[in-house]
Amino acid sequence: MRGLIWVAALFAVLSGDVHFVARCAAAYEDDVQPAKATAEALATIDAAFQTSQTQQPTEQIVTLRAAVSDVSARLAENVLIAEALNSALDDSQRAEAASKPRVAVDSLRSGLSEAREILRFRIVDEGPQPEGFPAITPVGEIRVKQYPAYRLARAKSTGDNAFWTLFRHIQKNDIAMTAPVKMTYGTGATKAAPEGKAEAPAPRQVDMAFLYRNKEQGKLGADGAVDVSEVAPVLAVSIGLRGPSGEKQLAAARAHLERWLTKHSAEYQAAGPLRMMGFNSPMVVGKRRYYEVEIPVRDIREADAEKGKAP
Repeated sequence: MRGLIWVAALFAVLSGDVHFVARCAAAYEDDVQPAKATAEALATIDAAFQTSQTQQPTEQIVTLRAAVSDVSARLAENVLIAEALNSALDDSQRAEAASKPRVAVDSLRSGLSEAREILRFRIVDEGPQPEGFPAITPVGEIRVKQYPAYRLARAKSTGDNAFWTLFRHIQKNDIAMTAPVKMTYGTGATKAAPEGKAEAPAPRQVDMAFLYRNKEQGKLGADGAVDVSEVAPVLAVSIGLRGPSGEKQLAAARAHLERWLTKHSAEYQAAGPLRMMGFNSPMVVGKRRYYEVEIPVRDIREADAEKGKAP
């Protein structure tokens, strides 16, 4: 049923029925309660905002910086919150050094507000995941996820054509749509950066896949431009994200994952191409959209353990 609503919402977007879009988005808010650290961080931010309302700018700076420090310590593993708060702290220090205390206050408020938005984020649930799939990764966090074997229908990426090719396939075969939609990326052309520095090649989408609810659905093999196949279990390092998913955002996500892999190089090694798992249809817009960017990995410790067992 949710898969049908996803498709119906897509047509609503194309036809301009914004009221239907809004109702669908509101209907599938996730009601999972935040974890203890999240709840405490939110309470810290709210208390700082309330206290600072009656303070002078110099006092506000002290109050808000204390909140930044507290939230940063509680949520040190959230890379997006860390970015927002570190940037706010740097901006506030520059503003204070330039004798602009009100600008410093605005910078700190902005960083804390961004952190609060991330913590309050709830995914708009538009469809079930395939059976046995792991829970979603909270926005800003990086987690290692174990995926079971599953079945998918894949089409080579040629813009919007891939989506409609896949949609016609599941419609013809009476297969309900699930979330997420999987997109795999290769390496695009390297762009020139300022001052002659080379940037990493931009991610380039090579295919799109609709995931089946279970491995009993559908029929393996080619169906026109669609290939139905089974995917073996895979381990992946994943970052949860919200908002736009363009080239800039994908490159930034890839950088976060690559830094994480460098930090954990004694444990994990990249074992596949960059991919995005998109959980929302076009009816969900702006920062309400949720997706994950992932890199398949292999556990080096397990491989070493197997070697140790060899005769």
